[in-house]
Amino acid sequence: MIDGPDRPQRPVDHPDWGALMSAFTDLTKQVSRAQDVQKKVFQLTATAWSPDRMVKVVVGPRGQLIDLDIDPRVYRQPNSKALARTILETSRQAIEQVAQQTEQIVNEGVPSDLRIGGTGAFDFRTVLKSHDAELPKKVNAEEDD
Repeated sequence: MIDGPDRPQRPVDHPDWGALMSAFTDLTKQVSRAQDVQKKVFQLTATAWSPDRMVKVVVGPRGQLIDLDIDPRVYRQPNSKALARTILETSRQAIEQVAQQTEQIVNEGVPSDLRIGGTGAFDFRTVLKSHDAELPKKVNAEEDD
């Protein structure tokens, strides 16, 4: 490579300032939309009831437990294992609801190539629709495949 004054000069292309401004404007809009999407997602909650209406679970946007209401009648016939199963299943239902809400908000607010499930082989739906206790099992199952 020739360095210095003997180096051949290439003509300098002037940037298309209009195109650059348009791209910058589009990027600014996308960032603003992403912030709006994030605000909406962070405000999500979902409520699920057990089939017998004895357990109510409310979860936040990441599926975290926000509220748990257990009808006192459940103690008339105490069964801790059945109650635990009911709480977990009801939590899964609420998590599924909040995951669907999240997916809808994200898909409405971002370009199609950035939508949930549209980036590479990683399936965001698995994470969104899984209870935290189940994630290690799912990750290990995917590694075995």
